[in-house]
Amino acid sequence: KYGLMLGEDGFVMDDGVIARLAPDLFHVTTTTGGAASVLHHMEDYLQTEFSALKVWLTSTTEHWACIALQGPRSADALAPFLDDIDLTTMPHLSVREGNFLGVPARVFRVSFTGEMGFEINIPARFGRAAWDLLRETGAVRYGTEAMHVLRAEKGFIVIGQETDGTVIPDDLGLNWTISRAKPDFVGKRSLARPDTVRTGRRQLIGLLSDDPGVVLEEGAHLVGAGPVSLGHVTSAYFSTTLKRPIALALAAGGRGRIGARMQVQLLDRIVTATVVEPVFYDPAGNAMTRTIEPLTGPRSGAVLHPADGGPPKPLVCAGVTLTALPPARKFCLRTPEDRTNILRAEIREGTATLWLGPNEALILGETAPEITAASLVDVSDRTAALRIEGAKAGRCINAYCPLDLHGFAEGSCSRTLFGKAEIVLWRLNETAFHIEVPRSLLPYVWACFEEALREFPPLLA
Repeated sequence: KYGLMLGEDGFVMDDGVIARLAPDLFHVTTTTGGAASVLHHMEDYLQTEFSALKVWLTSTTEHWACIALQGPRSADALAPFLDDIDLTTMPHLSVREGNFLGVPARVFRVSFTGEMGFEINIPARFGRAAWDLLRETGAVRYGTEAMHVLRAEKGFIVIGQETDGTVIPDDLGLNWTISRAKPDFVGKRSLARPDTVRTGRRQLIGLLSDDPGVVLEEGAHLVGAGPVSLGHVTSAYFSTTLKRPIALALAAGGRGRIGARMQVQLLDRIVTATVVEPVFYDPAGNAMTRTIEPLTGPRSGAVLHPADGGPPKPLVCAGVTLTALPPARKFCLRTPEDRTNILRAEIREGTATLWLGPNEALILGETAPEITAASLVDVSDRTAALRIEGAKAGRCINAYCPLDLHGFAEGSCSRTLFGKAEIVLWRLNETAFHIEVPRSLLPYVWACFEEALREFPPLLA
């Protein structure tokens, strides 16, 4: 389902798609770039307001690479790579789990373009390889400008563009996303305040400039007879599909102005535009929800290989060796028991359990140990692993890490910072450490180690 996230004030904070994978497991997507803030927001409420809920949040942003495949032929392009997912059984807004050329994947039928589309989630180290194979089908890249035009034609909002911190769902025509049957949700009380139920609020509208040669300017004010602004343009583009300029705006009176003409103050002049519904293309959604016909093409014989260029070569300097370890299975474990003060690794049967907090651990190994778990999530591709060893390994780590390693005993493990990266540090013995680094920050952390070894010879003397 598509959904909105509100603050306590009832204003829209974020939007995204939520997929239910099992009775007790959900995959939540957010605005691009908003994952960390949404996770923080949800975790804050879980710990302070809804602490009785038996719910655990696990970030998988680094684990999955996501590829959006959009357009009328998207199903034909995708189907040959899927081992056990039948696209013909997928209606719009559905999800299937299966394999992409033997690699575990999740396929969502969603669209931010108004055309039939899919988002393929695949473990991060296979993302580039999957991208290249999809490109070989004839699929072309589309950038953010094309994406913005396509979504504006459908009246799809962008958080921070159609919202400004004072917008409620009704202002956007998205009241249908709210279940009034729910006894409560964050922001529900505020949606009943006098200010949020008053008439005349600024609401999302569409604008067509009377001069088809004029593309309105984003941020331009809608003006009336007096000096007071009636609203502003939030998005403005030239639509190749419609062969004319289109715009979205927040305007006082909003939907009550459909059919009226409004004046728009540009930098050097005032132009007129007609207020229309904010959906310019395929208002019935037929292109997006069309039925997928049975696909008869052959299955691809390609093999999916990690396309990350392999790990960097070991770095050896001043008696210290830094090595990138090969990929391994990893799980984020949450337990119902409070294991406060256990910040050590438990090793048994080839599996290491790194206890990172009262009820959270990172498990390294093919299978999870027999521990009563409330949540067990595969995060194998969320982090890359490094091993650093040598008599001065600890001092090299401390060039960028604030953790006092003098009291960090053998077997201890902890979350900490290395420069600007959050890492998991595990002390194997007196001279060796295991480090888990967010995958996207591996080049940064590796470069920091290179600099520490190069720039601080007195430290390592």
